[in-house]
Amino acid sequence: MAIIDKGKLIVQGKVDELLRQGPTIVRIQVDRLQEACQLLAQQTWIKKLEMDSSEIKVQLSYSEIPRLNRWLVAQQFQVYRLTPQTTLEDYYLSLVGEG
Repeated sequence: MAIIDKGKLIVQGKVDELLRQGPTIVRIQVDRLQEACQLLAQQTWIKKLEMDSSEIKVQLSYSEIPRLNRWLVAQQFQVYRLTPQTTLEDYYLSLVGEG
């Protein structure tokens, strides 16, 4: 795959490898959702965070996913789900900006 912006080649490589280089959204389901959200908001390696009634979504680098899992377990949260979600659109926008 190649990403071109305004006629200039920005990046080229295998899709799965490229997606690991950009920001990753991870959907989290844990017990004590509100408490987890408050504590995650204090972590400098979490780039973005939002919560709804059933899950937390955080943005972090792909390589930080194992750290996230270890951190949640160390804080004694019951982890029900960690689901990474990175789309090509997210990756493209992280490279060229949104506008």
